[in-house]
Amino acid sequence: MLNLKWKPYQGTGVIVISPTRELSLQTYGVLSELMEFFPSFTHGLIMGGANRDTEAKKLAKGVCFVVSTPGRLLDHIQNTESFMFKNLMCLVIDEADRILDIGFELDIKKILRALPKKRQSMLFSATHSPKVDELVQHSLHADPLTIEVIRPEATVAGLEQGYVVCESDKRFLLLFTFLKKNRGKKIMVFFSSCASVRFHFELLNFIDMPVDCIHVW
Repeated sequence: MLNLKWKPYQGTGVIVISPTRELSLQTYGVLSELMEFFPSFTHGLIMGGANRDTEAKKLAKGVCFVVSTPGRLLDHIQNTESFMFKNLMCLVIDEADRILDIGFELDIKKILRALPKKRQSMLFSATHSPKVDELVQHSLHADPLTIEVIRPEATVAGLEQGYVVCESDKRFLLLFTFLKKNRGKKIMVFFSSCASVRFHFELLNFIDMPVDCIHVW
């Protein structure tokens, strides 16, 4: 796009699809920092929960780079006439396995049918499954380049991995017990959403388990 001297009037050149609002916010945060070095490129974030009319007005002016959740992207493709994506050059599907796990398979297929076939496509997934393979066939060209992490290098040397299977109503108790037993050690806990991070941060501090939190809000 830099070599082509892409301009907003040409519409959207790159679309990045993320499974959730939180991941879209993180991706867009990184994109915004990068775009500081390329002021001629416009960029935008469209996602469920945000003001749809504001997004539509921005798309009408031309957004070179778009980061979006699947549902809201499909909404704009189908219902925002001023959204110009016919010149799309690159599609990125991030965390494809999660997109499928949370039920966006049909939306993604509709998006793929609507977008130009002549484009570069990239798909990223932490896991390999028949559903991901099917999505690869729908979204990528024949015989795509595949890059995999070699198994021996997938885990950092010296790092031990383990997991616990438990009922959902006992999950917090197990987490609290683990944190209590390892008090004084450096521990990082990941949750699936910003709201969940905030909830556990407040709850753990309330029951005298001092923790801090980092998230995009």
